[in-house]
Amino acid sequence: MIISAESYQKLINRLEELEDMVFGQAAEVALSQSKMIGTEAFTSALKHLANG
Repeated sequence: MIISAESYQKLINRLEELEDMVFGQAAEVALSQSKMIGTEAFTSALKHLANG
């Protein structure tokens, strides 16, 4: 299949828009399913990740 550079760019732009929508929706779901944690627990988790 052969398409023009302009059509290809439009296709790529639309793909990026759709990816952004999917990632945005996934972030909203993750946020709605998350729960708040205290500062100490957060700091401890970060230190644990940093130390391997």
